[in-house]
Amino acid sequence: LNFFQEQDRARRNTKWLVLLFVLAVIALVALTNMVVAAFLFFEGSNLYSRETFKWITLIIVGSICCAILFRWMELSRGGKVVAEELGGIPIQPNSPDPHERRCLNVVAEMALASGMPVPQVYVLHEQITLNAFAAGTSPADAVIGVTRGSIEQFDRNQLQGVIGHEFSHILNGDIDRKSTRLNS
Repeated sequence: LNFFQEQDRARRNTKWLVLLFVLAVIALVALTNMVVAAFLFFEGSNLYSRETFKWITLIIVGSICCAILFRWMELSRGGKVVAEELGGIPIQPNSPDPHERRCLNVVAEMALASGMPVPQVYVLHEQITLNAFAAGTSPADAVIGVTRGSIEQFDRNQLQGVIGHEFSHILNGDIDRKSTRLNS
């Protein structure tokens, strides 16, 4: 399969996941109402009515919607949220670390070559593994995260390959918008 077929497959899978989420919410509402109805029945109460069902449903759906809205607003601040949740720290242009400066130079070169704005670069100091990621909601607020192991162990050409790979995610619109996993 080529990239575009994979991208189409991923979009179809996303639609299925949304449908399964909606079904899970419906199941949660039904199950909660059944538990409350059973509890009231065994207590000998006849307080369970359509009004009780409506309130239980409203509370559950409202809670889920509030949680989704909160997370959506949090993540709409851009890729920096994901990078910071992973423990990333922005690399400053005046960093005394030569590895960090080299990484910033590579990112700036790739941005220039791709005609994109230069994304902010985060380093995950606690990660000695070889990995990187791109995150954000659009190219304008995308960030690139690089593990400490990557910027220290890769030579310039290898780092260019890794950073180029992350730029391809940004350019193709498959940046990691909502996840907090470190994998690319």
